[in-house]
Amino acid sequence: MKLLMATHNFYTQVYKVGDSHLADAFVDMGHQVLYLSGPINVFRTRHILDRGPIGKEYRRAFMTWLRGGVAHKGDLLEYHPLTLLPVSRRIPFGNTSLALFRNITLTFPPLIQYIKKHGFAHPDVLLVSQLQMAELLDRVDAKVKILRLTDDIPSFESVPDEIRLVEKYAVEKADIVTVTSAVLKERLSSIRKDIVYIPNAVDYEFYHSADRSLPSEYKRMKGPIVIYVGAIDNWFDVDLVAYLAKLYPRVNFVIIGIPKISMDPLAKLSNVHILGARPYSQLPRYLWNATIGIIPFKKLPLIESVNPIKLWEYMACGLPVISTRWEELARLNSPALLVDSYEDFGERMHEVLQIANDLNFKELCMNYAAVNTWNKRAQQILRLVDKSERKAHAFSID
Repeated sequence: MKLLMATHNFYTQVYKVGDSHLADAFVDMGHQVLYLSGPINVFRTRHILDRGPIGKEYRRAFMTWLRGGVAHKGDLLEYHPLTLLPVSRRIPFGNTSLALFRNITLTFPPLIQYIKKHGFAHPDVLLVSQLQMAELLDRVDAKVKILRLTDDIPSFESVPDEIRLVEKYAVEKADIVTVTSAVLKERLSSIRKDIVYIPNAVDYEFYHSADRSLPSEYKRMKGPIVIYVGAIDNWFDVDLVAYLAKLYPRVNFVIIGIPKISMDPLAKLSNVHILGARPYSQLPRYLWNATIGIIPFKKLPLIESVNPIKLWEYMACGLPVISTRWEELARLNSPALLVDSYEDFGERMHEVLQIANDLNFKELCMNYAAVNTWNKRAQQILRLVDKSERKAHAFSID
């Protein structure tokens, strides 16, 4: 089977996201995948000169475009289209319906030609999760077209308001629509009733077969280690972490990720260690040797529909999890402890520090993660594809 995936994120970026995991699962099942990400736009090529992790990612994306794609394990080809028409609320002509609906038309070289050249003009499945590439739902002759929505995209500050028009078009156009959030499903139910809820998951086998040796940074730390791994943007509550670090001066707070916001409130706290980005292959070492995993998010409209991959990854390593409460997370009914205030977070941390090494609690967390794997999610998607094909075949016979 051939699967054409049009995704948000780079396949090899610092944070390995759902589409990357699904692509791996599809390839492991013996399928071919053309993984399109981005697209990169000409204005963002300025990031190539950045000396930090973001610059490294963009240089790699640019080189992937320049080389015409990069082959990965099995039958997975990654490619980053370059568009001359950026989509951004911050750029006048990028904040238009034209930019949103014709983003793919002005790629160089033409993306449709690239797709045809690599044998995906008529794929078995087109899976679109990047609304900027929703035009592919019209331009690619796939047997089954899937829209996979993973976030409340219109809530992002940099996205044009007209993205809601694209979202509505894509929801109506696709043969199958899946969402990672029950909150998203409810919001979109006025457009379509047969939306399928498929939450995020974890590569459980990866975390359990990975190296668990002590990271060098941990060797200098004494006492429990509370860890956060992931994106650090406007939803990350820096003040909450500062509050906790001051409340527990003998606890180490390790933050892994690329800060896109000011971390000044944490700068003078000796028990806070901002490590920056770490390769995905190394994350199990940091998680297995930590004491508690935290998700210190602000309660924003964008967050209410987030189904956090880090929850499953923490638990795969037997970590107790404490998180800010939001609607989607509460619905998961996980072993995570959900809190509503700074004080509540602090009290829960005191409780968890007492039982963090309890083997029964660790097993509870691991069992929760073990039944929520990316392989199972991929199988669920392919069952939907099979059902859609059989339905279309029956309709054509009638």
